[in-house]
Amino acid sequence: MDVRLINELEDLDGLRAAWESVYAADEHASIFMSWPWMRGWLGVTPRPWAVLAVRRDPASPWLAFLPISVWGMHRRLRFDQVREIHLAGDPAADYAGFLCASEHQQQVLPALARFIAEHLHWDKLRFREVNDPRIDSFLESFPPRTTKAVTLPGPCCPYIELPPTWDQYLQQCLTYETRKSLRKKLRLVERECRVTRMEHACCPQHIEALLELAAHSEYHSQPDTIRQFQGIFQSCAEAGVASIIIVWHGESPIAGIGAFTDAKAQSLDFYLTSFDERFAQYSPGRVVNALGIQYAIERKMKTLDFLRGDEPYKLQFGAKRRYTRNVTIVRRSVSSKARFAVNRLRRTLHI
Repeated sequence: MDVRLINELEDLDGLRAAWESVYAADEHASIFMSWPWMRGWLGVTPRPWAVLAVRRDPASPWLAFLPISVWGMHRRLRFDQVREIHLAGDPAADYAGFLCASEHQQQVLPALARFIAEHLHWDKLRFREVNDPRIDSFLESFPPRTTKAVTLPGPCCPYIELPPTWDQYLQQCLTYETRKSLRKKLRLVERECRVTRMEHACCPQHIEALLELAAHSEYHSQPDTIRQFQGIFQSCAEAGVASIIIVWHGESPIAGIGAFTDAKAQSLDFYLTSFDERFAQYSPGRVVNALGIQYAIERKMKTLDFLRGDEPYKLQFGAKRRYTRNVTIVRRSVSSKARFAVNRLRRTLHI
């Protein structure tokens, strides 16, 4: 197999058609492995990145892609720094995995593992939020004498199996008290606020309103975080896979939800939910989530995916729990062991 390392956006853009073809054929690929999402992230991430592209030989079509991100120092003489390889999108992507059609995975996964083991400089692989069952075959392809793999449960990603109608959802998925309270707040918002949606075309006003609300949150307020959100939503909106719902009070946005449409899985994935706490009387967070669920049902989606986070409100909306996996592979080479030891000493001495 021919494995190539691509780390320039211009070169990557030339592979868009091949990427989208492989994505369409891959039953395990989430929206976070789609071209719009990944290209949006790669265009704004501050970290070094690369895409491993696989084909049978230089004359054959591309069969698989594995985007990665490199963390830590890369100077061989800096033994106080541990070199880590993460899956690209970390920490912004809620799901991670490979991009490969199933009929090629038996040849592709060992080729990727060999290339990473033999041609890349690293001490630790940290693949987080993996929702791809092929990770086990990938791990088995690493030489056990030179590496050690550990797999642990990842974050909870609650989801709702959607019934055909909104009324059925209210009756089947919510308790009586939750249903009563939610209907009251929805009526209040309908009387005193307005709701707008961005669906199939890019609307800068909706993206700006969503990011304005996100900036209220201490968790999302860092400039790099907001810039990454903007790049991702801009790319996904231009491709028609982003949906944004904004609740307005007058000219002020008071709640917003940014989601991605995973057409293959027939799922609407809630990625970014924000609200202004000054308008607590409207329960804006609950209301905008309910409006998003209603939107997903109207669009005949089968699943509403809340993505990462085991917050109680998601379960109140009738969600079920499921989990991703976190995988760590440690290299057992002499140089890697030295880096781990020096790094531990430095952290212990706070230098």
